[in-house]
Amino acid sequence: MVDVDALLVPLPPHPEGQVWPTVGWERGTGNAAVDSLIDEMFSDTNRFETTYAVVVVHYGRIVAERYGNALPNWVGEDLPVDRTTPLLSWSMAKSMLHAAVGVLVGDGRLRLAASGAMPIYSRW
Repeated sequence: MVDVDALLVPLPPHPEGQVWPTVGWERGTGNAAVDSLIDEMFSDTNRFETTYAVVVVHYGRIVAERYGNALPNWVGEDLPVDRTTPLLSWSMAKSMLHAAVGVLVGDGRLRLAASGAMPIYSRW
């Protein structure tokens, strides 16, 4: 059996004093390479389809945030996207779940190789 915990890459520690998640995110310094990639995500629809929002958080601070394009609306004008626009989560929900699992594993509160917490899951 593979020791999954041994394969995990340790993450840097969370900044002291930074409460996360939070309602109001601190802002950090941007990065030209990240900005360039975000430019590409919004402009290269052949590669990235339509990008509506990108938020990059590094060490608990927002270092890049951009919104754009418009959500198709079948009964009226397309809806421009900004920071208040509700978006369907689809794969974003999976990413958030994976991040939460990673935090629990990192904190020692969840072991990936452990049997299921509920008897029904222990069958597989």
